[in-house]
Amino acid sequence: MKKILFNLGLIVILAINVILILGGGVENAEKANKAFELAVFILEITIIPTAIYYFIRSILNKNIIFSCLFGVINICYIVAWILYFAGIEMPKVLLYIFDVYALNLYLIFYIIYWKKLSTNQY
Repeated sequence: MKKILFNLGLIVILAINVILILGGGVENAEKANKAFELAVFILEITIIPTAIYYFIRSILNKNIIFSCLFGVINICYIVAWILYFAGIEMPKVLLYIFDVYALNLYLIFYIIYWKKLSTNQY
């Protein structure tokens, strides 16, 4: 299970990169739109379990900083889903800020804990 979540975290990083690249505007908008929608879908199904898992693991490892940072991702997703189901569209700039925040958090987390994550020790 840890290995699956480790790989899902890498997919989160990849999906956010695709979203940020395609969200910035590209030449062929129709093909980019399909890839963008796929990347958003992949992000939504991978970031939630990994953020919850890393939040819990950070608490268990007494890492307050990362538990708070992953907690912010979880709270943002809960708020985003509530707003979505309420019919309120979030401004694109907030979505961009959230993507950059999540990307930086996952990159920093993976850089610091790469050895432990890749060997199922975290």
